[in-house]
This record gives sequence, C-alpha cells and structure tokens, in this order.
Amino acid sequence: MTIRLLLCSVVTSIALSVPAQTTCQRTKHCSAQGQAKGGPQDLRSDSIDLLVTRVHLNLLDAPNDLIHAMCVLRLVPKVPGVTQLRLDLIDLTVGSVLDESNQPLGFSHANGVLRVDLAQPAGPADTMDITVFYDGEPAVDPSNFGGFYLENTYIYNLGVAFDAQSHSYGRAWFPCFDNFVERCAFSFHVTTRGGRKVWCNGAELGVVSLGGDTTLTHWSIDEPIPSYLASVAVANYAVVHQEFPSIGGTNIPVDLVALPGDTTQMKNSFLHLQDAFNRFETCFGAYSWNRIGYCLASRGAMEHPTNITYPDFIADGTLQYEATMAHELAHQWFGDLVTCDRAEEMYINEGFAEYLSYLFLEGVYGPDRYRSTVRANHYEMLRRCHWEDGGAVFRPR
Repeated sequence: MTIRLLLCSVVTSIALSVPAQTTCQRTKHCSAQGQAKGGPQDLRSDSIDLLVTRVHLNLLDAPNDLIHAMCVLRLVPKVPGVTQLRLDLIDLTVGSVLDESNQPLGFSHANGVLRVDLAQPAGPADTMDITVFYDGEPAVDPSNFGGFYLENTYIYNLGVAFDAQSHSYGRAWFPCFDNFVERCAFSFHVTTRGGRKVWCNGAELGVVSLGGDTTLTHWSIDEPIPSYLASVAVANYAVVHQEFPSIGGTNIPVDLVALPGDTTQMKNSFLHLQDAFNRFETCFGAYSWNRIGYCLASRGAMEHPTNITYPDFIADGTLQYEATMAHELAHQWFGDLVTCDRAEEMYINEGFAEYLSYLFLEGVYGPDRYRSTVRANHYEMLRRCHWEDGGAVFRPR
C-alpha cells in the first residue's frame, strides 16, 4: 500500500487524539470538537472575492499596548448589485473608511462586524479598493492562544484562537472575511523602532529608514492564503539562513529566526528539519512556498505559511519537541495548501499534520518508532477522549 493510500486509512483515528503538549494541534482539535455543529456557513465569498489585503501597521505605540493601522482591501463582486461589504474586526476602533477615490464611505462597527456602504451598487466589472483606518488595543483570546501580542520582547500574532468562535482569528488585527475559505494575497508594511526586525509571510521587499532608529519594512506573499494564516513577528531578531534542495529542482531558503542568544539552541533543536522536509516532499510532492521560516516567540506553535510561529521554550537545544517542529512544517502541505472548509473538518488540518509528524519520526528513527508513537496515541485516545469530548456516546445496535 502506498503512503498516500495508507494516509487515507489511518488519518481518521490519528486525528482523534494527539500528544499532551502545550502546542497548537491538541487544543485546536479539542476546540473544534467542542463547537456546535451545523452553525451558519459564511457565504460572503460566494458574492465577493477578496484579491489583495494590504496591512499598514504602525507599532511605535506598542509600549502602550496600542497599534495604529490602515488596511486596503482590493476586491471584486462576483454577482451584480452588491451594495454593502461586511467585514470582521474586533476590539479595535474604526476611524474612517474610504473608497478608491479617497471619498468617505458610510459604515457601522458593532459586535465585531464592520459594515461598509458602497457608494453605488457594484458587480463583476467593478474591482475596487476599500481603505479602513483603525487603531486601539488588539484582542488576545482568553485561552492565551490566539490574537495579537504586544510584549516587551516579542510583538506577533497567532492566527487561530482556541476559545473564540469562529476559531479563525485574523479579525484580531485587520478587517477581513475571517473564515477558512476566503483566500487572497497579502502585503505588510510595518513601522517599528529600536532595531527590531520584522518577519511576515512571503518575501521581504525592502526596509526604509524613517529617521533615527525607526524603520518601515515591506513584506509580500503572492500566493493566496486565508486570514488566519496572515502573520507578523517583530523583535530584535537574528536569523540563521540555510537552504534545502527540493525535488522541484530549486533550493528552498530556510530562515530560523530567534533572539541572538537563542539561535544556537534553535539550530540544535531543528537538527532534523531537513529530514522532515525531505520526507514530506518524497511522500506528498514538492514544497510549494517560496521559503521555510520559523520565528520564535513566547507561545505557539502556529503554522503561518513561510513564517511559522514557534515557542522559544521548546527550542531549548534538545530534540524533545522535534515532532512539533515537523508537525508545523507538515501544515505547509496540509492546512496551508489544503484547508478545511469549517471547524468541524479540522482533521484535514490537524489530523494530517500530526500523521506527517509520525512519518517524520519513522523516517529518522525507523518503523519501530512510528509504531510505538501510534500505539501511545491510540492509548491516549481510549483513555482520555471520552473526558475531553464531554462523555462517551453509546449507540444501540
């Protein structure tokens, strides 16, 4: 049986439970299990297509827990007669909304929903730019995973919230269709100071000095991604550059990003990253993104494409958590490329990524390690899942 066929036969059982770690895959699964099924589907993407989201983020007021931002959304209606745009944005305060001619548009903003009235009905021939000015203290999820974190050492976001409904959490820092299905290109223009380096999805296009130690950094990703995968990480970072040869015929740049004193430990903990990359390419095809990137922060892990957020406390110089490293890389195939439609389908994201982490362990340490890991996972499933899911379900024959 090929690995691809084997995946289909075992991923359902693997998705039911994952190791008890303080990382994303376990709690995402539990959150999705706890969410009531059959909730209203977000149908906005049936009538409006977001093409590009440009986030201009000013972090100079970060010591006061504030951001100042402007977001330009390029969009096109898919149907005629569109008169209003409904966006998701929580906690932050909207100052104004402008059209492509810099004319103000009417809007209302309440309960996390920003409704913008278009100047006139629009249809498929009307590509337009809508600019939203907003500021304030961005949201963080009560679970302590998800939202936008303004810390002394790190400034960064985690695009999934464990407690919030929906779990997609782009709305914590920019206006968006905060669902799993809407994808668009992104560009990021981040103003910061104090020697802080900015890392986002895609490629860095330039850094401009604004005087003194203030800089404006521009990143862009052309591949369309959903709102929850958009990423920014800012700190006094240093970077370790590597390259992995790909079966696609190119070398894939690798960026391991950490505080200067943490780079050696990070490299040691990521000793087998290339083994994971080679294993996944062999099983599932060439890597599709422009680079591999991991940024250390104070919590995580989160699979933002090309800019994975990774907890600094598990990049400790050991290999104890290398399955988590592999899990997040696996999301670059499953989750980031192939994405669930709604939270009830989180096995597509998390079950497959966890299965790939087992394939990584098998590739590095052999089939006995794979089998022991799967058996331990099944044991945990039988021992704990009926608690975590709120009780066992017995169906009469």
